[in-house]
Amino acid sequence: MLQFNHIMTSYDCIIIGDGPAGLSAGIYMSRAEHSNIIIGSGTGRWHYGQINQNYLGFPDGVAVDELHRLGLAQARNYGSEFLSGKVIDIKKTDDGYKVEVSTGENYMSQVIIYAAGVTDRWPKNLDIEKYVGTFTYWCITCDGFRAKGKSILVVADVNTNIETILQFKDFTDNITVICDCDASFIDESDQNLLTENGIKVINDHFISIEGSNEMYRVEIGGESYIFSMMFSLLGSIPNSELIKDCQCCSLNEKGYIVIDDKNRTDNASFFAAGDVTDKHSHQVVTAAHEGAQAAQAASYYLYKHS
Repeated sequence: MLQFNHIMTSYDCIIIGDGPAGLSAGIYMSRAEHSNIIIGSGTGRWHYGQINQNYLGFPDGVAVDELHRLGLAQARNYGSEFLSGKVIDIKKTDDGYKVEVSTGENYMSQVIIYAAGVTDRWPKNLDIEKYVGTFTYWCITCDGFRAKGKSILVVADVNTNIETILQFKDFTDNITVICDCDASFIDESDQNLLTENGIKVINDHFISIEGSNEMYRVEIGGESYIFSMMFSLLGSIPNSELIKDCQCCSLNEKGYIVIDDKNRTDNASFFAAGDVTDKHSHQVVTAAHEGAQAAQAASYYLYKHS
């Protein structure tokens, strides 16, 4: 392990993000005998509290906070350390990286695995996040199955893939689409296509949501409706502002970190994994895979440069 000075704690690897990608990376780095610390901000998809029904090995589903607890315990069992805080600065040094955390600590490492995830876009001013996992969802791959035979509300904007909305008809015929308060709605031709396929389109805005147990009253404009589920298709924003500031590696036009098939960036000592890469579909299973892949690539880098 590198020793930079007697003031700052040094690790072989700093892992930024404590989602499935970050925790998986920690497990693999620790089992490769590389010292590492996982820094998690306590925000993001990993912390909504929903039940994950499609992750291998849990036939009855598993709460994501429980999966997080188990993953963190597993990483710690093998030697990973953990810090709750937000990374506010990364600086490249002659010997590696200096990472500054909101808690006031500074850490040094030879390599970094960046797994900070994304921030979901929700309809504004409705405290939507408290309904995630009970009424609010964002992924047809993860949760379209839950919508079988139910009355669902889909929130769309001009960037929404119209085919995704049409795919919901595989699960239910009771679909209503509305726009987001702060964005342009889908264009008129797409609205017509939805209507032709039996999907109700309301060109108006949210007012309020209340309810529980698959009976949610949603006020849209001046009317009230009852829905069992809502899917927000407004997308997400990669948490890559820090990368833009430190210029540690390249981003694509959407702000996602560019990686190769080994989760290496164009910076030989900087690796990335999970939703922040946009390499694979945004699933827990792919994030865990990317974290493992990034850790193996980082481990090989450390072997070659030790």
